[in-house]
Amino acid sequence: MGEIRGAVLEAKARVLMRDPARLAEASAIFEALPASFDFPLAHNPFNSSLNDCVHCGSNTNARQTRNEFVRKLAEIYEIAMQTGSATDYYLLGNAYYNMTYFGPAYYVMNYYRSGSSFDGFTDCSVALGFYQAAMEAAPDLELGAKACFMAAKAEQNNYILQRAANQQADEYWWGKWEISTWPESEGYYEDYLQKIARDGHRSYFEKLTAQYATTDFYKQAVRECSYLYYFVSN
Repeated sequence: MGEIRGAVLEAKARVLMRDPARLAEASAIFEALPASFDFPLAHNPFNSSLNDCVHCGSNTNARQTRNEFVRKLAEIYEIAMQTGSATDYYLLGNAYYNMTYFGPAYYVMNYYRSGSSFDGFTDCSVALGFYQAAMEAAPDLELGAKACFMAAKAEQNNYILQRAANQQADEYWWGKWEISTWPESEGYYEDYLQKIARDGHRSYFEKLTAQYATTDFYKQAVRECSYLYYFVSN
């Protein structure tokens, strides 16, 4: 197989992965490519975290390659579709969240991540759908709380994308939508948090507070997530 043809097929498989129903098809393409196209993962996309850290170092001791991960992801998807397993839905949500622009495993689907614009696979809607399914099927409140919190993160990221898409061409937005100690960000953070709530994009924080406040996970999340702490304190 020629290098150019291989590169085109690999790009096709990465795009196919955006649709979970086509994961098996994407996996088959990856497996058919020369071994040089595969690579080891520095992060475990199935993990979740309270706070995103896109450029943090490796977060896994497990040794798996991209091809092995996609094969496993396709298997979990099929199991979830057949059994309705909350755990599998949650793992799928984590994987699809972490492979977006906002996650540390963005390089599984994207070739590049810009530091000044949103590009590549950015949409957190797929992850959000799996988290919603995990909440509905959760056998206990702790798993439901974890899925609800991650759904809130996905909801927030989709809101940020919406704001960025509708901003004025001459509007400088960087640092306005995140916690920052930069003097230029003073005041923007609270304005943003108030606006996101007014615009109806805090539905999962509302659900988390209303239905899961007694869980250990919720109590930890309030302590460690400044967004959630602000929400419950105001």
